[in-house]
Amino acid sequence: MVRVMDEGRTLSGAAGVGTAQGALDYAVRYAKERVQFGKPIAEFQAISHMLADMAIMTEMARHLVYRAARLLESIQRNP
Repeated sequence: MVRVMDEGRTLSGAAGVGTAQGALDYAVRYAKERVQFGKPIAEFQAISHMLADMAIMTEMARHLVYRAARLLESIQRNP
């Protein structure tokens, strides 16, 4: 039962990372297309900082899921 729940949590985390990556991709594309005051909003410092924070958090979550999957795999190999 616990093993099934661990697998489910890992898969749920992976789905969350995929969703976050999709949102980041969309936000970057939008920021490059949206023009305000004659230039794309991606060139504004506040927007670029927000996008950078999104990228950092998404990458941290990705590595956390990778680590969870590695731990889960090692447990399954050596029960």
